Amino acid sequence: MISEFFILSSRGDRIVYRNLRKEIKHNSAEILFRKLKFSETDCPPVFNEDGINYIYVSKSGMYFCCTTLVNISSSFIIEMINRIIQVIKDYCEVINEEIVRKNNLLLYELVDEIIDYGLPQQTVSAQLDKFICSTPILEKDLNKPMKKITRKKSSKLSKKKQPTLLVNFEETQIIEIKKDGEMIRNEVTGLISMNNQVKESSDLTISFEPFSLGKEGNKKYRYTDVMIEDILINIPCNSDNLTKPSPYIYIPRLPFGNFNFLKYRTSGDKLFKPFIVETDVKTFTKNKIDLRVSIKSAYNQKFFGPVTVEIPAPEEALSVSSTLTDNIGQKVVFNQKDKTILWTFEKLNGERDETLEAGIILRSGIENLKRVRSQLGPLVLTYQLPKISISGFAISPMTQTGFFWHGILSLNDFGAHAFFDIKVRKKSQKNPPIVSIYSSDIPPIPVRSEDTMNVKILLENNVGLSTVRYKVAEAQFSGESLESKTTNIPITQNFISINNQGNEWHFMRQNNCWVIYFVSLQVLYSKIKKFLPDIRD
Repeated sequence: MISEFFILSSRGDRIVYRNLRKEIKHNSAEILFRKLKFSETDCPPVFNEDGINYIYVSKSGMYFCCTTLVNISSSFIIEMINRIIQVIKDYCEVINEEIVRKNNLLLYELVDEIIDYGLPQQTVSAQLDKFICSTPILEKDLNKPMKKITRKKSSKLSKKKQPTLLVNFEETQIIEIKKDGEMIRNEVTGLISMNNQVKESSDLTISFEPFSLGKEGNKKYRYTDVMIEDILINIPCNSDNLTKPSPYIYIPRLPFGNFNFLKYRTSGDKLFKPFIVETDVKTFTKNKIDLRVSIKSAYNQKFFGPVTVEIPAPEEALSVSSTLTDNIGQKVVFNQKDKTILWTFEKLNGERDETLEAGIILRSGIENLKRVRSQLGPLVLTYQLPKISISGFAISPMTQTGFFWHGILSLNDFGAHAFFDIKVRKKSQKNPPIVSIYSSDIPPIPVRSEDTMNVKILLENNVGLSTVRYKVAEAQFSGESLESKTTNIPITQNFISINNQGNEWHFMRQNNCWVIYFVSLQVLYSKIKKFLPDIRD
C-alpha cells in the first residue's frame, strides 16, 4: 500500500505530489531532501525514517519517490517507479525538469490512473491513453512563440503525423591489454531498444543478418564469422528460428512506447579494435610522474567523436600539468576528488596520432613507490562510432529480395504449426519451369486414416509496421492415402514416400504410427521469380 508519491527537483521543490491515503502527516518530501543533501554517507534508495519507508529512484536530476507505512517489497516499488518514468517518457519523449513542470497536469492524470488509493493499477501506455485528456507539451514546442489564434475556413483536413517505430542499436566494448601489448579481454555487449508509437496492437517480424549462436568452439551453429555467445529477449516472442541460417524473431504483440527489446554479448580476439593505445612512464620519482599516452584510431573515418580517455592517477597526486600535440578540440582536466585525468576530444582525427604528456605532482614523503605505481591505470576509453557494429550483429533489411519463408501445417483444420527452415530448388522440367519448395523442419505429427493435413507456404515481408504475406503454395493430404500405401509394407520398413499430385510427402514409423517429417510442393517458377531471381538446380 503506497501512502505518497512525489517528484522532487534537485533543489528540493515538489514538482508533483499526491497524498494517496491521507495517513502521513509529516513533510516527507523535506525529510527525503535533507537525507539526500546533508547525510554524511550516500543515501540508500530504500530507508526508514520515523516509521516511514522511503523508496526512490533518481532520474535526470530529479527524485521519484514513494512512501509507505507497511513492509512492502522494495523491488516491486522500484519497478513500479521505473514504469511510471517510462510512461512519462512515452508521452513526453524525454524526461527533464522543464518537461515535467510544463506537463504538470498530464503527470497528475497519469499518477491518478496508475495508482488508485495506494494500489498500482495499470502501467501500459496504450491502455492508459484512453483515460488521459491532457495533450503533452514536447521539448521541441517549449521555445516556440505563442501564435495568435484566428478562425480559418478550410475544407482540407490537417495532416496527422504517421505513427512510427524507431529501433536503436547500442554496443559497449571492453578491452583489457597488458603492459606488453597482449590483449587479455575483448568483449562487446549490445542492446536493441525500440520506441513504438503505434497504439493499435500489431505483430512484427525482425530478420537478422546471418550469425552463429553459441561459443566459438560450438560447431553446430557455424553459419558465418559473426559469433554471438548469448542473447536475452525481454518481451514475449517466438525466437525458435534464431539458430537457423536465416535468423529472425516473430513478435505477436508489439508493446507500446519505449522498451528494451534484446540484449546480446560476444567476445574474442577477432572483434574490431577501434584504437591503438600506447603508454609510457618516462620518469618516476618520489615527487613527480611523467606520463606519455598516445592514441591512434583504427576506424576508417577522418573525424568522429566525442572521445574521452580516463586515466586514473595515484591517491597521492596533487596536481597535473599537460602538453598536447594539438589543442584544437581537446581538453585535459584533473579531477582532484576522483583522482582521474580526463582527456576529451570533441572530434578525433582518425588519420593521425594524438599524444598527451602529463606531469603528475605527488605529495612529499612517499616511501612505497611500488604501491603508487600500481594505482596508475588502467585507461578507460569512452567513444561513439557512428554507423558501425563492432560485433557484426545487425538487422537485415526487409526488401523485395529480403523476404523470409513461413510455413503453416494444420491437421483437420484445427490448430496451426509453424515451420521456417524452407528451401527451394529447380526441377528438371523446362517447359514450363517448375521449382520444388521443401522443408524437413516439420513438427512430427501422427497421421491417422481419418485425418486431413493441410500445408501452406508463405513469403513474408515487413512494410513499415505491417506484415505483407504472399501465398506461394498450398496442398492437402488425406490420411486415407497413407493408410492404403502402408497396409502391405513389411514391418521392418520404417520410411515411406508418397507422391500426391506432384507433391511429395515423407513419413516415418514411430511407436506403431506414422508421423510426417518432410514435405515438398511444386510451384511454377514464374510465380516466385520476382522474389528468387537465382535458384540453384
